[in-house]
Amino acid sequence: MLGFAEVAEGDIRLTEPGRLFAEAGMDDRKALFAEHLVHFVPLAAHIDAALAERPDHRVPYAPFARELEAFMSEDYAEETLNAVTGWARYAELFTHDTEAGVFCREETE
Repeated sequence: MLGFAEVAEGDIRLTEPGRLFAEAGMDDRKALFAEHLVHFVPLAAHIDAALAERPDHRVPYAPFARELEAFMSEDYAEETLNAVTGWARYAELFTHDTEAGVFCREETE
């Protein structure tokens, strides 16, 4: 999904970015993961762009959940947002502050 590997006829092969990811140190891995996350996962790019537009780098969670719920169940929308948030947290892009009900940039917490 993130372009780090290709699967064909039951075999898996690392792509060049996948090889770089495997050989990189932690900070470089996170940077490469962040780059691929916003490039290959439209929802992550959508949230990241919304955060970039706000001076405080905080956006409400609820509109993103409602947007997804137009296409899937409420539970699946929450699972999807949780998965993207987990990936984004690893990449140090953004996180979900459940108490405040917002997505926020990692550095703002």
